[in-house]
Amino acid sequence: MRLFFVLILLAIIIETVFLPYPFTLMLVIMSVIALGRNSLLPVFISGILLDLFAMRLWGLDSLIFLVVAALILRYNRKFQTGNPLYVFGFIFMAIGVYSLVFYRLLFSPSSLVMTLVLSVALLYLISITSSQIIGEKKKLTV
Repeated sequence: MRLFFVLILLAIIIETVFLPYPFTLMLVIMSVIALGRNSLLPVFISGILLDLFAMRLWGLDSLIFLVVAALILRYNRKFQTGNPLYVFGFIFMAIGVYSLVFYRLLFSPSSLVMTLVLSVALLYLISITSSQIIGEKKKLTV
């Protein structure tokens, strides 16, 4: 769980200081896919921290993150299939809408490639750490 909070803090710092790209949302999506209901409290806390660092309305990002988490948990069977197109489609859609609303940016080819590479890397990293957190040897397929 420490690794998750370190990744969240790193994503918040990168997102608020260096690059207007929703790294935190991508990390939240991957953690909800990997950890399920166990990730709701860290998702809420990460939204509050992002609001504090980005100086936005307090609770706005945490509300958005919890809605995304609820959608993922509602359609959990589709996200857990061996076909990663559902996962990547949802990630592209969620990040596209979030970037458009908060950063007023549409997807460029470089951000599409960055989203694909980061989502595969995060899915692999969180699947490794989630098996250590939960105690299961279940791996997510990419």
